[in-house]
Amino acid sequence: MFIEDDGFREIDLETLKERKKLAFNGVVSVTVTVDPSSGEMASDPVITLQGVGGIDGANGFRGEAAEVIADALSELGPGALSDIPATEEKIRLALKRFIKRTAGSKPLIIPRIVRTPNGNSRQ
Repeated sequence: MFIEDDGFREIDLETLKERKKLAFNGVVSVTVTVDPSSGEMASDPVITLQGVGGIDGANGFRGEAAEVIADALSELGPGALSDIPATEEKIRLALKRFIKRTAGSKPLIIPRIVRTPNGNSRQ
């Protein structure tokens, strides 16, 4: 039996396994701003890395990850934003494959899509 730090709650085995996985593999959070009229990224994605081994923010990872995300979006086309959960899953899987191939790690990946008002794409 494991008890939370506050001493008032027991931690179930599934929660403990998930915490161990997060501690070992880390988390990648990615926010992608998309122009709904074109289905393309309106700006570079915001990528936050927490405890992910094998990835250094200075080694070009963010630029390459942005290309992977742009490719995933282009495969889906402008209609992708009609199904946000499916588009987020496409981005998650593309990043998962990229990170596994380049860094050898399997972090939890949390994608989020933000839509710009029509016509506000990057210039």
